[in-house]
Amino acid sequence: MLRWAVNTSAALSLPQPAFDTLVRLLDDEDSQHVLKNRQREDQARALLSRLAQRACAVAALGLSPSPSPPKRGRAANGRGRPFLDRAAASATDADAREALELAPNWNFSVSHEGEWVLLVSEPFALCGLDVAAPRRHRRPRAEAAATSADDADSHPFLRSLALLRDSLTNSEWEDVRAPLAVDSSNEAAAEAAFLRAWAAKEAFVKARGDGLAFSPLSRVEAVWSAEARLRFADPEAVAEAARTGAALAVGSLRVDGVALERWSVASHPLEGGAWAAVIKGPASETADARLHPDFVASLTRPEMVDGEGAGGGAPPPCFRVLMVEDLLLSEEEREALRRARGDH
Repeated sequence: MLRWAVNTSAALSLPQPAFDTLVRLLDDEDSQHVLKNRQREDQARALLSRLAQRACAVAALGLSPSPSPPKRGRAANGRGRPFLDRAAASATDADAREALELAPNWNFSVSHEGEWVLLVSEPFALCGLDVAAPRRHRRPRAEAAATSADDADSHPFLRSLALLRDSLTNSEWEDVRAPLAVDSSNEAAAEAAFLRAWAAKEAFVKARGDGLAFSPLSRVEAVWSAEARLRFADPEAVAEAARTGAALAVGSLRVDGVALERWSVASHPLEGGAWAAVIKGPASETADARLHPDFVASLTRPEMVDGEGAGGGAPPPCFRVLMVEDLLLSEEEREALRRARGDH
């Protein structure tokens, strides 16, 4: 299983010839996806995401270093999710077929926002990933007008979330408000609570593959133990987890008030104030096959689970911070990057 994190500075710092060299490594569809973005920051996130998707099967399964990029499914709503074309990969060689037999439900999920591009993969469980960045790393948005007469909701940060209030459960909203009730200047803690909740919701929808069909997002919420909440409130614990890539806490999930016994959420703080959520659940509970038929067909043993849940099992893997070179498939590609970067 993979837990990859790449900081966008890895691409933003590249001279234009080196950036262009990396874009040319992608197929036409992916390179067009990168270049359609007008802002350099958006191009960098898209480029790193596509390079990570291109490399993940090679790293996780030991496949040939020059496979076709992961095939992207096309959902009934016109949007797709990335997945491995198992038939094409199996045709590569016997080692690939054996590797895929050992990972019958291998799937991956990607997310990028602010300074980070992340990828996770799992051999058995469905996985979903989301990274939520603090406001200072997102494009400015118009502040929503206050919609509540409650004086406690008049704080500027809470007003900025007014349009998203209905996506949060009452308990999640209280988690956001609580730090400000104690200290009105503690906006960082309030924002962290919001980012944790939001990332978990988005990651769950990605894992299942519902897309916009899952609405409203207040239907799903992460449930944390008292110990997890203490860790969230401990700046030293948060900083240490961000430094090492470790999960600060593992929780469970509720949908429509009902506990999902076979699902778990791992919450990872990242350096710079972002939070990531990694969701795991049984492959048999993916969204209707009509939405993602090719992806569902790639899950060859959907009844299998790895036994890891919110209450036990091995600790979640740590995120590993990668450089651009780590996402390349061969020494030839790395050499081409070095030449374009002027390393020689």
